[in-house]
Amino acid sequence: MPAGCLRDRLRRGDADGGYSVLEAAIVLPIVFFLIMVIVQWAIVWHARNVAEAAAQEGLRTAETYQGSASAGKADTVTYLTQVAPHSLPNPRVTVTRTADNATVTVSARVASVIPFGHFTVTERATGPVETYVAAS
Repeated sequence: MPAGCLRDRLRRGDADGGYSVLEAAIVLPIVFFLIMVIVQWAIVWHARNVAEAAAQEGLRTAETYQGSASAGKADTVTYLTQVAPHSLPNPRVTVTRTADNATVTVSARVASVIPFGHFTVTERATGPVETYVAAS
């Protein structure tokens, strides 16, 4: 390179020409990945809240005086299909009811925006079964 060209280039202040493309090629994928991690965290947080609300809804039905485990499961599934049909696809709902307690467990896989990310949520609600006590 002739000395005059180099001197002109240094005088223009364009000594780092081309480095901005390289910097963008390195920084932008990292920034996009961090944004995807934040979005994924929000999706998982929302899914946990929906699963918890569905478990509590099913528990309210299962623990009533003449309620049953099947009625609690039906209410839980209905809640999930109405509120989050795409957020929690194919949920696994289990309801157990004994003489004293009722327990509702909701497990589901969460949609993922991160490549090769597999996230699941499991929420459980437990409460006492209502019983009839005769007045004496």
